[in-house]
Amino acid sequence: MYNIRRKITGWMRTVVPVLAMCIMLTGCRRSDDEIVEANIARINSLVEAKDYEGALELAFETRNMLDADAPAELEARIQNCFGLIYYNAYKRGVAKEYMKMALDGFRNPGEANGLETSLWNYALTVNNVDSVYEILSECRDLSRSAENELLENRSRLFLGKIAILRGEYEGARLILDSVSAVAERNDDIDIDFKMTGAQLMNAEGNYDGAIMILNTLSHSPLSIDGKVYRYSLLNVCARNARRYEEALAYSDSLSLCQDSIQRLASSENVDRVEHDFSMRLLRERELRKLIIVVGVGLVVLLFVIIVFIQRSRRHKENQLALVKKISQLNLRISELSEKDEQEEDGSNEKEGAVLEKLRLNREFLMAQPECRLLQKLNLERNADDIDRRELKTVTDTIVGQFADICALLKSMYPSLTSDDALYCIFSFVGLSKECLSVAMAASDEALRRRKSRIKQKMPQGMFEGIFHT
Repeated sequence: MYNIRRKITGWMRTVVPVLAMCIMLTGCRRSDDEIVEANIARINSLVEAKDYEGALELAFETRNMLDADAPAELEARIQNCFGLIYYNAYKRGVAKEYMKMALDGFRNPGEANGLETSLWNYALTVNNVDSVYEILSECRDLSRSAENELLENRSRLFLGKIAILRGEYEGARLILDSVSAVAERNDDIDIDFKMTGAQLMNAEGNYDGAIMILNTLSHSPLSIDGKVYRYSLLNVCARNARRYEEALAYSDSLSLCQDSIQRLASSENVDRVEHDFSMRLLRERELRKLIIVVGVGLVVLLFVIIVFIQRSRRHKENQLALVKKISQLNLRISELSEKDEQEEDGSNEKEGAVLEKLRLNREFLMAQPECRLLQKLNLERNADDIDRRELKTVTDTIVGQFADICALLKSMYPSLTSDDALYCIFSFVGLSKECLSVAMAASDEALRRRKSRIKQKMPQGMFEGIFHT
């Protein structure tokens, strides 16, 4: 029972933190999406209140919140918000680009919700009649499938206007007859219905009837675009009806509306918001890059410091090991020296001790820095290329290391000269024949004769041990 309880407790300790982290991440994701949804609703409210600068600032902030894993629908809706802002601010070229991006986003598989609205918004920014006809036809069909009565009938009325422009009056009249019932109970559709009806009457020559219908819209809540369309149509109808004074009055009203549009279009407030946000975003990116560069630099610096500390530690360890080894060699040499002094009998045993002492001294020499210099000099195959100063450094070190052994050899073999003893030591250490020739200031032939004389002055075992033969 106790073991089962421990297993359950251990399992809970492992699983509960993971579940908590997952819930936290999911909550953060949901929280971000909810903020974006709330911002989109607020952007639309600001657009309706004609606060385009505030709406654009919030749109930039909201788009900056989206990450790479954000749903495509949210991105498309943000692009649509940008399009609406620029469209209402009469930046129609910029609005068209954003409307197109929003439409592409809504066309992604599984993102059909809201496609009909995006089609309608994009159609408002397109100037080509054939393209508008194709877009609105698709918008009408999708709106019918989605049971969006308002957008379906507005699309049909717009298609009726295109039919009038093409001279298809019978088709336009059929569209108007099919929408009349809906127009009676919906004010927005009623406005488009009357506008289209007046356009058809003007095209068929019923100018007075068209003017009468358009005058019923004088108190309707029209947008500036709606007012421009109404006054333009009234001006055309009045001129066709030869009512020139009325046409002049409509022209003046039309000019006022167009002046308002021109002021909005030439306003730099929206452009300034975009420029300020772009500059701020650029500064943030530069700051982020700077932070990354500084962070990487600090990491590299820390790595270099760690490597330097590690190398210093290893170097000190090697030095300690070398000092320990040298101490052991010195101790062994001292022991052998004491042994040589105490043991006078047994020449073979004494020769073995001398050879062991030679070996230990050579091992000690190999641990010295001059060993590398010796290896370098041995590589030279021409005596003239050998650096005399470097060779003197090496030979001085050898002589200092083997001075007592040179004296010992001379005492053991009185016929050996000082140069003979040095030659033995240099050969035992491993100087090349070129280095020997320079160090001893003798030719190769002279060195061979010296070696032959030394062979006669000491026992064979000792000679072989010194010259490695």
